Amino acid sequence: MCIRDRSGIVVDHSSYITLDNVQTYSCNAYGIKLRSDTNNGVPRKTENVLVTNCQSYDNSRGIYGYVQSGTTGFISNLTIQSCSIYNNTDYGIRLRHQDSGTTGLSAINISDCLIYSNGGGAVVLAEVDDSIGESQIKDNTCFNNDTTTTIQINYASYVEIKNNKIYDNPCSGCSIDGVGIDVDYNSHNNIIAGNIIYGHTAVAANMPWGEGSAGNSAGIMVCCGSHDNTVVNNLCYDNVVGIHLADSGGGNKIYNNTLTYNCEGIHLDIDSGVTTNELKNNIIAMNFRSGVTTNYDLYQEDETFVEDYNCFGSSPSYSTGYTIGSNSIEQNPLFIDPVSYTHLTL
Repeated sequence: MCIRDRSGIVVDHSSYITLDNVQTYSCNAYGIKLRSDTNNGVPRKTENVLVTNCQSYDNSRGIYGYVQSGTTGFISNLTIQSCSIYNNTDYGIRLRHQDSGTTGLSAINISDCLIYSNGGGAVVLAEVDDSIGESQIKDNTCFNNDTTTTIQINYASYVEIKNNKIYDNPCSGCSIDGVGIDVDYNSHNNIIAGNIIYGHTAVAANMPWGEGSAGNSAGIMVCCGSHDNTVVNNLCYDNVVGIHLADSGGGNKIYNNTLTYNCEGIHLDIDSGVTTNELKNNIIAMNFRSGVTTNYDLYQEDETFVEDYNCFGSSPSYSTGYTIGSNSIEQNPLFIDPVSYTHLTL
């Protein structure tokens, strides 16, 4: 269903709207478009919108919401749940203010969606500030999206990205696959928790690359001045890099994650002078891929950070000269085989 071969449904500075069990497909623009702007200096908000049990496919973008450039409009209390979004030529879901870095979104909830085989990112959420409201990207399954970043937040604060399953997202024309979760452009006070991310394995032969370049195929990347984020209880395996701090700010907490069977477990490339990032209570073990000339459990680029209470496995590999924290250990983490319930040999 399309309107004049453009967008299937348009929600334009409107409130208290429910879209339930709607299909939008074969639109040259967007399956569902949401917009907010300003009229005579007065914001015209789009808020309290529910999109549930919908399908959006074979469009340019599945769901696209934006605040008009040069305005102080706002999109808030938007829920997208239990939707299937697939085979769009660009993004699955993208929500933003058109003026980069200008806050325009709040209380955005995307949950229980199946987002796959799109030509861009599965979910991109930008210019969202939830010091008042609460935004979540949770319980979604994202795979086979052709993108550099599968779930990405930009200029975002107080967003929770949790319990998503993200796997096998390639990047056509890239020498390496895309990022599972990207916390980017000065995003802060976000929580990345309980996600399972794997299968981003395309790799150039000369691992590790130079400064900043390894992150484009990480399970999780915290990038470009992003600070005071918490990355906790995630499982990242069979990626080029498990977690990458790439030109990040300080105060990021990397706790209780399991990083295994990646080319690199964790790659640390932090802003100059930043010393307050913490890496604690993680299992970072058996990060190795055959055919790659160098593999590391931990690779640092001369940065200072707090690392302690981690388990690096019985045969760890570090970048030259690195000494682990005084309470970290080099022992078998005793993973359990899910079939036999016996300990795996690492």
